[in-house]
Amino acid sequence: KDNVIRKSTISGTVTLCSRVFNRGTDFVCLDPKTEAAGGVHVISTFLPESQAESVQMQGRTARQGNPGTYAQLLCKERLVETIDGFTIDEFEKQLEKGEHVKWIVQLRDKMY
Repeated sequence: KDNVIRKSTISGTVTLCSRVFNRGTDFVCLDPKTEAAGGVHVISTFLPESQAESVQMQGRTARQGNPGTYAQLLCKERLVETIDGFTIDEFEKQLEKGEHVKWIVQLRDKMY
C-alpha cells in the first residue's frame, strides 16, 4: 500500500485505487514538480455511502497545507441501477435548477 501511495504522487503518474485507500491513507506528495503543478488530483468514480466518506475522499488530496484538488465523475446509468429513486428525467430537472448534487446526496442519505 505504501509503495502505491508513494508512486501515485509522482508527476505524470495515474494511479487507480479501490475504496480501501479512502480511509486512513495519506497521499503525501514529495515531488516538487507535482506540487508546482497544483498537487495531487483525486477523481472519484463512485458515490460514497455517506458524507463522512465523501469528506475522507476529498481529504486524500490537499494534506497538511499542501496543494491538491478533487473531482467526482458519476455515470447516470449506474446511478439508476444503484440509487433508489434516481431517474434520468428527474436528474435532468435537478440539473437545470443547479440542485442535482444536493438531490443525489439526499437520495443516497435515504438509502444509508
